[in-house]
This record gives sequence, C-alpha cells and structure tokens, in this order.
Amino acid sequence: MAVLTDKPVEEIYQLVGHKHCTKTRELIDALAKLGLVTTSRCIPATRFVEIPHLALAQVHEKNRSGWHWIAMSDGRVYDGNLPGDISLGNYQLYLRDCGRRITSYLPVWWQYLLSL
Repeated sequence: MAVLTDKPVEEIYQLVGHKHCTKTRELIDALAKLGLVTTSRCIPATRFVEIPHLALAQVHEKNRSGWHWIAMSDGRVYDGNLPGDISLGNYQLYLRDCGRRITSYLPVWWQYLLSL
C-alpha cells in the first residue's frame, strides 16, 4: 500500500494496525481511509495478464500455506521479498522459477477519478 499511496510504510502499518498476516478486509478498509476504492473481495487471477495496472495481489508458494501481498503499478511490481521493483514480465519469470504464482488481486482506483 505504501507504494500505491506514496505514504511511509510506518504510516501504513499504523493504519492497518499491524505488519504481518494482513487480511483482505483489512486492506480494503485501509485503502478506503486513504481515498482508494477497490472491489469488495479478491478477484481470482486465472491468467497473469488479467491483473490491472494498479492492484494489490496475493502471491502463493507451491506446497506452503499462506500468501503475501505485492503491489503492482504502471507495469512494475513491488514485492517486499525483492530488493527493488521489477517489470511485470520479469516478475512472471521470477514467480515461475520460484514455484510461486499470483492467485488473486484487488484492483485499485483513486476515488476522485471515479467522480470525474
């Protein structure tokens, strides 16, 4: 969320209430507080190309429970497990090589844009 909103990570932690194991509902509520709109639940990602240019997505690892969130913006992916941002195409290769995949996502829009 920090990447999408240009807010300090500490401010996002404070808004969400914690740093780890963030539930989808917690993200949706925090996004709304920051003036962002999303769907009421995650959308299954059946193909990588379906994910919009501005989104939060869940990444699952094969043979492990749980997931982690990544941010996607303007063709770049921001994954806290990587040292920096990466292009969508290279991230897809990274996921394949690591046995991970994006399973669902929350598309994100700025609320003021919806009223134009």
